[in-house]
Amino acid sequence: MYFFSRNEPTIVTYHNVLPDSHFEEDLLHLGVSCQESAFNKQLEVINRRFTVVTDDVNIKYSCLITFDDGYRNNFLVAVPSLESFDFKGIFFVPSCYFEDGRKTLWVDRLLMWVSYIPTGVYEILSLKFDIANKKDRFSLWAYIYESILKNFNLVDKLLMETEAQYSYECIIQSIDAALYDSRFTGLISSELDEMKKQGHKIACHSYDHPILSSLTTRDLNVDFERCDQFKDKYNSNFYSYPFGGVKEVSQREKRCVERKGYSRAFVNYDVKNKGPYWVGRITLGNLTNKYRIEAKLCGFEKLMKQIFK
Repeated sequence: MYFFSRNEPTIVTYHNVLPDSHFEEDLLHLGVSCQESAFNKQLEVINRRFTVVTDDVNIKYSCLITFDDGYRNNFLVAVPSLESFDFKGIFFVPSCYFEDGRKTLWVDRLLMWVSYIPTGVYEILSLKFDIANKKDRFSLWAYIYESILKNFNLVDKLLMETEAQYSYECIIQSIDAALYDSRFTGLISSELDEMKKQGHKIACHSYDHPILSSLTTRDLNVDFERCDQFKDKYNSNFYSYPFGGVKEVSQREKRCVERKGYSRAFVNYDVKNKGPYWVGRITLGNLTNKYRIEAKLCGFEKLMKQIFK
């Protein structure tokens, strides 16, 4: 399987890489995170199979290791692990980080709130939710996200509603300080500069992580224009669509990225041969079993799913 795909780079996407002691699999906000030990195990397999690159170069058996959102764990945990293998990563960071250090993106504020509120009844957008277990929290988050997907202007209303029912300050005080610093604190310019000095690539991930497909055309253009102000802060001309799923990226956003002069744009699901502005990525989750990691990296797992579907 590796042989058949040898001429196309394998592109892996990560979000948060956290110390094992901070990782609780049941927490909603860790759904796009992995443990440090799992990350290192995955890097071991990648090291055996690929040449890790940070640009589109014509190298057989090549791999790009990418990260979205730019929280501090990327600098504290992921970069040292990459350096131990002499790997360089591509870190997609919202432009707002260059003017508002230590920022928590709106989506992660809401995820944090849903993950940590005490059990009880809460009213969100005129609908009541009885939060008693993990399943209830996932149902609440699904409702919140689908509502925002239909109308992105609801974000401010949701932040105010959640704050009024259980304050973010109370939630922050209940979280381990080291976990909060690593998971919910955005990178600042000095850390991003240090990563660039080490040879890592810093690339654009929108201005402040909106759902692009939910924006009006005017607001979409405004977001890209705000990113333009910080182009000199990036050392890569790649772009990663926020969220990057089928519902969050349309042809309109693709055309906008192309018009703005980015050389590549990445989605967050596995798709092949859709051109430079719709580049697919795979995720390895929190896998530690080397055979399952190999199956994902070489495409065997995807092939089996297609056959048995």
